[in-house]
Amino acid sequence: MKNAAYVWRNQPRVLILGFALSWAGKLMIYSALWLLAHGLGMEVTLAQVIGVGAITYILSILPISVNGLGLREVSMTSLYIQLGATLEAASTLVVVTRFILMLETLPGALWLSETLAGKVQRKDAKKAGV
Repeated sequence: MKNAAYVWRNQPRVLILGFALSWAGKLMIYSALWLLAHGLGMEVTLAQVIGVGAITYILSILPISVNGLGLREVSMTSLYIQLGATLEAASTLVVVTRFILMLETLPGALWLSETLAGKVQRKDAKKAGV
């Protein structure tokens, strides 16, 4: 953490680039959801999709449920219905959104499991005296 703060302080372009890449990634996801919403017959704007995503993100980090599971889906469905979508279209979009969010975290989960497995193997090797 200290090293990251040092890099950010001495090379602010690295931090700006990180933010820009993060925003670009989120914009791509919201654009894909907007296209999917239009494919489902929902008349929503990109700004509305981003707004629904932001509101439901804030709701999902409340300590009410594990990872916002259920709460996020119900709130997203309700918001899209308020924007004029049918229950079926909103529910479909919400399920696909959850799937995309889970796919987003998959590379990190795979990396973490591989990293932890490597640590266990090194610890076992030290105990065995290898």
